[in-house]
Amino acid sequence: MGLGAVLSGIVVIPTLLQMLGTGRIGRETGQLWYYSKSYYENFISSFAMAPGDILNWIYLGFSALAVPAVALLFFRARQYPERKPLRVLFISLTVMMCIPATAYIFSGLNDTSNRWCYAYALCVAAIVTFELPKLENTNRRHLIFAGAASLVYILVCYFFIQKKFYHEESAVFLLIAFLLFACCYFVSRRGRKSILAICLVLTCGVCKL
Repeated sequence: MGLGAVLSGIVVIPTLLQMLGTGRIGRETGQLWYYSKSYYENFISSFAMAPGDILNWIYLGFSALAVPAVALLFFRARQYPERKPLRVLFISLTVMMCIPATAYIFSGLNDTSNRWCYAYALCVAAIVTFELPKLENTNRRHLIFAGAASLVYILVCYFFIQKKFYHEESAVFLLIAFLLFACCYFVSRRGRKSILAICLVLTCGVCKL
């Protein structure tokens, strides 16, 4: 192992020297500990169904179902210890997305572009995959909690986010989703089998938009 490290140094050292000589390393990028207020407002309101780039090369725009899925990830966490790595990963990546220094490091000490946001998207996709089936297989408390969390998200976006950053489509899709979920859940146990099908239709509808 030590010999391998020494041999790799033959390649690493010239590469580092070349990087330092390009003029792109160490450029002035401004504040590295926090973004502007508009960035965080965009980040929250565009978590579901963003129209495009927020700022700093960040593309979110997840399905509206990502909001209840993230809420379910933290509901009664002690009952699902196997989800702890996913909770830690989501919190860590969210904090990293909110600190310019992370983007600066991942951009090769060049600028604060969050081009690594695909990793965050993969994390959210995993959360949706693992958590939404709980709505079908567990009791109504999960549905109530996910609905309450989604309502809180809608209210935060409506009352605390500037109108130019607010996306009504997110609220509409969230409300439609939980009206359908509630109907499927309370009609009969057979109706609950339709929940995942509804999730698929809503996700495809979001992608189509």
